[in-house]
Amino acid sequence: MELHHIPVAYYDEAGIWPLFSKEIIDRTPIPGATFSTFQGEIPLPPLNIRFIKHEEAYWEPKIEDAFLKPYLWIFLLHCNNFEIYKRDIKHKLRELVNAMGVQRVEWLVLYVPSLTQLGKSQHSTFAKVFEKIQKDIFSMFGLRQCVRLFSQATKSFMAIDQPSKIRDDFWADLIKSIGKGVSAGLCNRMALFLEELSILEQTKDFYKYCLTKEGLAIMYSLAGLNLHAKMCYDDLLAPPEPYLPLDFIQISMRDLQHNSEMTMQDFRNAMETGSMSELSFREYVFSRQKAQLEYIKAYVLIGELSLNLISTSMRLFRMLPNDEERKFGSVWVYQTSLKLAEYLQQNIDDIDEEEVRIDVHYSVGLLLSIARSRLERLASDRFGDFEIFTKVDLVDDFALDKSPVKIEGKTKSPQVMLSDSPTIDMPEHGGDLPLSDSSSLPENDLNPEDVLSNQFKFEDALLNMTGTLYEEFSLAKYSRISNRYRVEQGVLLNNRGFYEQAIRVLKSVSYNDWNSLDLVIQTNLFQCYIQTSKLQEAYDTAMIITKQSHCVSSAFLAKMSKWLEEISYISENFSYNSKKNSNVMLSPVKTLNEENAGTESETVRLRTGVNIEPLDVHSKIYRQDDINVISICVTNQAHTSLRLHNWKIIGCDIQIDSNQEDCILRTGQQQYMAFLASNIINPEIVFKYSCVPRRKDKKANHKAKISMFEFTHVISNEEIIPCKNNDEIN
Repeated sequence: MELHHIPVAYYDEAGIWPLFSKEIIDRTPIPGATFSTFQGEIPLPPLNIRFIKHEEAYWEPKIEDAFLKPYLWIFLLHCNNFEIYKRDIKHKLRELVNAMGVQRVEWLVLYVPSLTQLGKSQHSTFAKVFEKIQKDIFSMFGLRQCVRLFSQATKSFMAIDQPSKIRDDFWADLIKSIGKGVSAGLCNRMALFLEELSILEQTKDFYKYCLTKEGLAIMYSLAGLNLHAKMCYDDLLAPPEPYLPLDFIQISMRDLQHNSEMTMQDFRNAMETGSMSELSFREYVFSRQKAQLEYIKAYVLIGELSLNLISTSMRLFRMLPNDEERKFGSVWVYQTSLKLAEYLQQNIDDIDEEEVRIDVHYSVGLLLSIARSRLERLASDRFGDFEIFTKVDLVDDFALDKSPVKIEGKTKSPQVMLSDSPTIDMPEHGGDLPLSDSSSLPENDLNPEDVLSNQFKFEDALLNMTGTLYEEFSLAKYSRISNRYRVEQGVLLNNRGFYEQAIRVLKSVSYNDWNSLDLVIQTNLFQCYIQTSKLQEAYDTAMIITKQSHCVSSAFLAKMSKWLEEISYISENFSYNSKKNSNVMLSPVKTLNEENAGTESETVRLRTGVNIEPLDVHSKIYRQDDINVISICVTNQAHTSLRLHNWKIIGCDIQIDSNQEDCILRTGQQQYMAFLASNIINPEIVFKYSCVPRRKDKKANHKAKISMFEFTHVISNEEIIPCKNNDEIN
């Protein structure tokens, strides 16, 4: 049923075809053919011909299968004189040529006299016989379609027993006539199919419409008009109104799990029996469209068709009746997107034009983004409600930038995991993962069952695919999208513990204007610096974030404040080998311990009048650009331990109502805090605390009532220290 060459049949009663067929076959493909249209003659590429015996050709009457018939029929006329022709051959020739007319097949007569031991007189005799036969054929059919193997230069017929004298011009008339006959045969056959299509619209027979359209597409393909062939397949996806609505069966598990492409015969059988689903129908049409575009290396169009197939299929899967089938639909989308992306990657090297390569890289990126999206969905089904990333907490009017990468109508956003405070287990950290320098999918097995066998493999596949996405969109010149995936690659490396590599990846992302993506970069860099003991870099990064506090919510500012406390804690409690690192943390919090660092010490008496030593509070306000850093140091001067339950700041734009963790201060111990605020007006900090019972008191009364106390400290804003850079703060 498949047809890759133009069939040309020959009728050879004398059995002479094998004597010279090699010379003809060696001269194929046949150039110089044209295609007749209303606009004029269209030159065709060289035609690939396959010569077959008359008995082996397809002669069935089905119009939808008429593309299988020969497009030219050659009658081999073998005789040495005109009398033999009239007596033994003429009647048979007339019958066969008339039969070709009924079949709507072009015909040609090839006169072949004796092929051996030709004398000079015989050449002249055979020439006269040929002229008589040619005139007789013209009188019968009104066409001059009789040729010979003859050299006009030497006025001689071809003799196969004299190979040294065989010249190219022996074949000139035959090759030219074959090209002309095949061209006419293609035009006539296409006209037949177009007539049939106009008739079918009255019957509304979509099955025959598909077969006829595909036959027309095959003929265009045989003629080298691949874009015309592709357009015929386009019509199958958008048929005329009389054929609507289309009737397909429900998608089955067999449709979702098959591994081989549907053949033409499979397609016909399914259409004829009414067992075709819309998914299988669209898959088959896509495979045919893709095959036509491969001939002309139109990989940009293949990429567009691939994306269209995937998006349409996802719409179909949303209508599946149960979750299990929708799950297999996700597997289908993942595998198909990945396969098509790999196909395009493998063929990019065949593309010479830079602009075309850029467009193909973009299609690969979009296909991989869809594959990655489906892989994440499958992972959620396998590992429970689990997300690799959670979005950065931003203010309402500072939404994440939209990306052109659309997945199921939603915009993919860059995301990052933020903990309440950074983990400070030091100094051990992960090593490096190899990053690809070329645009290609990783060699890892991306089979979904293997990838989803455990969470580690899934995250590894996700990391590799994200790296490839960055490369593809970089090569596609989509810097904003590539930066997003580069950042996600850095976030994944950070989450996996490859901190040094995450730092290199995140620092490689360039940007001009501050936005949510840059916030993701800086917060992850901060975490990586903490994990790798790069405290100065961590502090510098924290200050970059504080300059953009308008971008984030108060909850996120609270996290930043806690991180500043962590930096202060690390700088106070860890020693370093190098002199440079010994003074690395010169934060506004640490300056509280330096002489004359802030306002004068203020003793705050407890309002309850409890007979204990008072708390000692130091406060100071720093200003850097438009950001105010409020530093607080609380010292327990009581003879017993105190538990700080919560505190809040009033008189500022931000308000921290509750601290998540209680803090116990032993006698003489200090607690450092730092808050970010703006529009400061008479700020105050209000503490709630209680006394920690002694061990003997606990034994005496297990149900002892714990008294809660409160005190307020007024933060002086009369002397705000302005700072232009970190050195001045330090």
